[in-house]
Amino acid sequence: MSTLGGGPVSDLITPGQKLLAAPGEWVIYAAGPVNQNQTFIWGMGEKFTVGSGQSITVSGLGIFVDNGAATNGTATVKVWNMATSTAVAGLTATFGAGPYDLVAGSYRAIYVTPVVLGAGTYMVSAAGNLTNYNTGAGPPGLALFNTLGGKLTWNGSYYGFDTNIPPENGGNAPPNPINFGLATLLAS
Repeated sequence: MSTLGGGPVSDLITPGQKLLAAPGEWVIYAAGPVNQNQTFIWGMGEKFTVGSGQSITVSGLGIFVDNGAATNGTATVKVWNMATSTAVAGLTATFGAGPYDLVAGSYRAIYVTPVVLGAGTYMVSAAGNLTNYNTGAGPPGLALFNTLGGKLTWNGSYYGFDTNIPPENGGNAPPNPINFGLATLLAS
């Protein structure tokens, strides 16, 4: 497990919360129970690579909610296959007012039928009426990227202005190690 900005994993949980969403399910991107520091009405994503000869099973999609509060507005979380610029079948979830399970820090989740992602590059993104915790716009050190024992590599954060394509293809790539702390997935 590695952090972006150097903050310890313990920063991401408070008593009564859990980083482990369910047996064998881990939150891939997370920020601690913090207040949002940015609003954005388009799309934001985190790109990652599943290593050669590796695979992960995605069992849920999640979204940042301000300090663990109720979701405001609606937002759609998707996992994109970056080789084809298409959404991965079965890995789309729309969040509204909830309630949803609080899985870690400030993240709510919707569980999905498990989908296996093989080796390749993907992006988990959210688009809609969004608040997020941008480590480039706030205190650093509260963002986490879980490598799942070396299976995954983080490839940066992206934002875009077309919510029908991955943010990388419709926007800009901020310099690392900015992490928007917005969309997440549960995987093992």
